[in-house]
Amino acid sequence: MLFRSVVYRRGAFDAHSAILTAGVVAAFAPMLALTMIHPVVTGSHNARRRGALLGATAVINAILNIVLNLTFGLPLGVAGVALSTTVTSALLTLWLASWLGRKEEGFAVRPVLVLIARVLVASLIPAIPLAIFVWGFLPVLPLVPAVVTLVGLLLMGMVGYLAASWVLRITEVGDVLGGLRTGMMGAWARR
Repeated sequence: MLFRSVVYRRGAFDAHSAILTAGVVAAFAPMLALTMIHPVVTGSHNARRRGALLGATAVINAILNIVLNLTFGLPLGVAGVALSTTVTSALLTLWLASWLGRKEEGFAVRPVLVLIARVLVASLIPAIPLAIFVWGFLPVLPLVPAVVTLVGLLLMGMVGYLAASWVLRITEVGDVLGGLRTGMMGAWARR
C-alpha cells in the first residue's frame, strides 16, 4: 500500500489500478533474481555452441507462455499473466541449468538451487514483518512522510537481508559487498 500510494496513486491511477499494479509488481518480483541468473546459464550454452538447445528453449518458452497465460491469466487477470512470465522464466532457467549439470563436468546444479533457496529465505526474513507492518498497521500518509517512510523501510529491508544472509552464510553477498568496497576505495584512491 505504501509503495503503491507513493508511486502509483498520483494522477490517473485510481485505487483499482493501484491494486492491479501491485499484483503485477508482486508477480514480477522474482524476475529480479531470474534476470541475473538466466543470462549466465544461456550464455554458457551459447558459448558451447548449443544453438539447437537454445532454439528449443525459445519454442518451449512461447508454448509455456501461451499455456500459463491462459492458466493464470483467466483467473488472476493481468497479475496472472505476469506470474506466467515469471514461472516460465524460472522453469526454463532450471531446465537450462540442469542441462549444464548433465553436460559439464564440475558443474553441479544442487549448490545453485541451495543458494537460490537461501537467498529466498534471507529475503523473506525482513520482508514478512515489514509487509505485516505496512499492510496491517501503517496509515495512509501524505506524500513527503510516505516517501521518507518508504526509504526508511527500504533501508530496514536491506539491513535485514544483509543480516539474514550473514546468518544463513550466503557468502556471495559478502563477496559483492567486498568488491564494491574495493572498487570504491580504488576509485577514491585514484582521485
